[in-house]
Amino acid sequence: MFFLFRLSGCHNSTVIRLNSPYQKAALLIMQNIDDPFASNYICGVVEGFYGRPWTAEQRKHLFERLSKLGMNTYLYAPKDDIKHRAEWRILYTKEEIEILKDLITVATKNNVNFVYALSPGIDIMYSSPKEIKKIKEKLEQVREAGCNAFALLFDDIETSMQKLDKQHFASFATAQVSVTNEIYKAFKPVQFFFCPTEYCESRAVPQLDESEYLHTIGEKLHPDIQIMWTGPRVVSRILTVEHLERVSKVIRRNPLVWDNLHANDYDPKRVYLGPFYGRPVAIRKVTSGLLLNPNCKYETNFVPIQTLGDWNSSEIDGFTPQTSQSFSLSNPEPIENAVKLSNRYDPLQSLSAAAKLWHEEFGQASGPSIPPVPRLDAAIDADDFALDRQRSVSNDLDADCNGDTEIQLEEIIQAVVVPEMTEMNEAVNSLTADYAEPMEINSKEDVVSEPVIEDIESEQVIPVDYAPLCTLIDMFYLPFEHGEKALQFYEEFTWLYENCAVMAGIHVGDGDLEKAQVEWLRHFDEFENIVRNVFLMFKRIANAPNKVCMREFRFQCLSLNFEALVSEVIPYVWEAHGICATVFAIAKWLKNGGLKDSPGRQIFVIAIWHF
Repeated sequence: MFFLFRLSGCHNSTVIRLNSPYQKAALLIMQNIDDPFASNYICGVVEGFYGRPWTAEQRKHLFERLSKLGMNTYLYAPKDDIKHRAEWRILYTKEEIEILKDLITVATKNNVNFVYALSPGIDIMYSSPKEIKKIKEKLEQVREAGCNAFALLFDDIETSMQKLDKQHFASFATAQVSVTNEIYKAFKPVQFFFCPTEYCESRAVPQLDESEYLHTIGEKLHPDIQIMWTGPRVVSRILTVEHLERVSKVIRRNPLVWDNLHANDYDPKRVYLGPFYGRPVAIRKVTSGLLLNPNCKYETNFVPIQTLGDWNSSEIDGFTPQTSQSFSLSNPEPIENAVKLSNRYDPLQSLSAAAKLWHEEFGQASGPSIPPVPRLDAAIDADDFALDRQRSVSNDLDADCNGDTEIQLEEIIQAVVVPEMTEMNEAVNSLTADYAEPMEINSKEDVVSEPVIEDIESEQVIPVDYAPLCTLIDMFYLPFEHGEKALQFYEEFTWLYENCAVMAGIHVGDGDLEKAQVEWLRHFDEFENIVRNVFLMFKRIANAPNKVCMREFRFQCLSLNFEALVSEVIPYVWEAHGICATVFAIAKWLKNGGLKDSPGRQIFVIAIWHF
């Protein structure tokens, strides 16, 4: 029997006889075939967001995922982990260093390079030997825990120096270079990263090619130190070879990309579930690596990290209008018969495969512990959001709109609004044993069930297909791109509203009224199918293993005895469900002829997504 093998990164396929005694030798030869994208390309995740850091369990889970996906680097840089930034001078306690040591050990076992970062830039005195000593003592403590890769970060700080520093250094850049080079020479680590204050083109003064700061950094920083870069903007829609080549000329080395594509710390109410997108595979030739700074909630990053792994293992881009124009994530049948060329990265095809795998995760009964959940804003009176009223409105939503039932839009909107949950960013300590919410396992008898809104007719059993999850991903896609079903949701409702006069019996134009109504109902069915998938996904979440009852969730989930994935995803599913319930109710009202006048082009304000 013969099998055709192709290892990631290899140009040529090799035929191996499986029962050959030379199989092992042949595989070794294949692994040594010249690869233009060598294994030393830095690729992985940076935990570099503002907000509650991940737990130790989540980080260990990440290391295993990165290893399975062929990625090799994790950068520890949580902005609000107290001893990373706010109290960077303070050494770790014995308990804290043991937890950090355990993380480094697990990362090493998974062939993931643990890079420890410190952010002293917020208040460092660059010219003070005592400050340099504090950095060395902190990094030495971490080195003794097993880490031999470090980073100094000077992002998001004031650009003015203190008075004594101005007397010692010609510029802000030379001050940072002096400190960084001294630390690098003292430790001689296997890897050393540096994040400049001007870390993207929009922050370069006066502009990228003329930035004195960046030119100084590039010229004077030790050539073995990696310089991090986010792209044209803090959150860059695309990264091009041309842009990165310009950066390389200025900083005199290939940049290490800190990619904020999926970061949501600037607006935690948003989340980005879409694929790694807008970065051609070719940029690996002009960069030293790429680290993804993803969503704050760890469990929402399954698709971003999975698709990044596909991108990292690909040789060329496979996304073209010919291969992907007709492909629909929420109607993924074409992928089954598509010919996926080996080692080509197509974000939609990668997303389809990732969505299937993520769909399976929702059936798991356990997961890594999550960070403590912020409490409900004290200004909100939870009693104002009684579920009895919601059930009452739910009955209206389910009512047959062909009858005389009159739906009060104000009541519908009020009933599905969730109390606003505010989380204040504050420095915390993730390197303690009690920094996690316990993931207790409930027995079936302990689970308290609450009815969920049944706005449309749906099967009692959640389908095994993953179309509902794909629709959810489309609803919360990327910061600059909207998923297909999210666009269709908006476009179909807009069309229904603009043409709703026919359902009130108003003859518009010269066409046949009955035919116009048939066409309107056809669009309504398309709109209903999208809403149905959101409701099915909501129902799946509500019935997931170890969930809390919906009353507990609505009032901030004070009893945290539900599965990690569900706990971190449900706020966004709940929001999607609430918005769809509201807009679908309005559509049913229009279907019943509720709007008697022709609406024209002005659509009244409706809360669609945080596009």
